[in-house]
Amino acid sequence: MLNYYCMPHDVAVAKTIFKHTKPMLALFEKSFGKYTFWRDGFTVMQSPYPMEHQSAVSIGPIFSPFNSDTFDSLDNIRLMWHESAHEWWGNHVTVKDMAHLWINEAFATYGEALAYEKLYDKAAMFKYLKEQKPGNKEAILGKTDVNDFRLGDVYSKGLLMLHTLRNLIDNDSLWFDLLRGIQNQFAFQTITTNDLVNYINEKTRTDYTYFFEQYLTKASIPTLEILFKREGNVTRVKYRWSTEVEKFDMPVKVTTDKNIYTFIYPTKDWKDLELQNMTANDFKVDTDNFYVDVRKD
Repeated sequence: MLNYYCMPHDVAVAKTIFKHTKPMLALFEKSFGKYTFWRDGFTVMQSPYPMEHQSAVSIGPIFSPFNSDTFDSLDNIRLMWHESAHEWWGNHVTVKDMAHLWINEAFATYGEALAYEKLYDKAAMFKYLKEQKPGNKEAILGKTDVNDFRLGDVYSKGLLMLHTLRNLIDNDSLWFDLLRGIQNQFAFQTITTNDLVNYINEKTRTDYTYFFEQYLTKASIPTLEILFKREGNVTRVKYRWSTEVEKFDMPVKVTTDKNIYTFIYPTKDWKDLELQNMTANDFKVDTDNFYVDVRKD
């Protein structure tokens, strides 16, 4: 059962928001797995603040005028996506210690990007991703047993990390199997970062420990260092990762032909690449899909 609540004087505006509920739930059930709390129903309600109460999602205050195509100043629809995603990431599966709060918040924020992508288009998703500006001043994984939860980057950096992981895996069928699998494997459980990383490593048959260590336990993000040398029609490219994690060797996509992205496999050591009929200006790193810094010389 779906229930909606709002102040009487906001009914007209609220209806333009609430009509997005069914498409959102269909998307999240397809992407994350069946909504667990149907016996309790699903409620969306106007409130003083947004919050993910189990089976009763608060979307915050509603202000007029409201444009359902461009969103209002408080982004009630986006907030509904975020708080509703917590029914899976936070209520169905939650964290054992507040140090691991990124699991709840990063996946809920990823739910926003996913809704932009699937309910609107990829252009809307990329616009939203570009608006994310993590501070990168401290690690987003806190210290256990001392109530050390860190807001801020757990949302934006956590989202960009998950978007990067999806593109690193480069297999959407496997990616969404992972998301649904996490919900099945850890249903009604409290989990840690290690539980999640071990599950992802096992199901992908790939060790992504280095990836999570860099993005979660270090403040900085990976920097791809690039050197160019032109020889006739050939551009020689030297590249390597500069990271705090010693064994960081994440593949990343770059243009090895004009406007055609393919994977390269940087490590901490310099590697070489020859580009035919391309200049240094033609060489691009896919920073739309990989949250990394690029340093070109």
